[in-house]
Amino acid sequence: MYFPTDEEWFHIQSHTFVQAKGYQDVNVHPHQMPAYVRAGAILAMKNIKRPSVLQGFNDPLTLEVYLDPTIEALDQKAATKVYLDDGETNKFSDGDMSLVGYEFSENKLE
Repeated sequence: MYFPTDEEWFHIQSHTFVQAKGYQDVNVHPHQMPAYVRAGAILAMKNIKRPSVLQGFNDPLTLEVYLDPTIEALDQKAATKVYLDDGETNKFSDGDMSLVGYEFSENKLE
């Protein structure tokens, strides 16, 4: 797997910090694809496993902030936008959707 050399990374499934640069060998399990997120990112996740996306539509959304452990938390900033629509129709093409912004700064998520 290739890790860009100017970033720090987290393994999403284990939430462990990975100090890797360039091409690296990673362990692969038959039922889990390796996935990594850049330190300083915010991911919106649905943590309840469902057979379909529609069944989890009303499940809570969890925002996971991946801070760089090599930098003081008060000095870090992160931002993301979460796209929301009704999950069933094409009304989003008429603008019936929302982009909700979240920011992390001064050790607070707002």
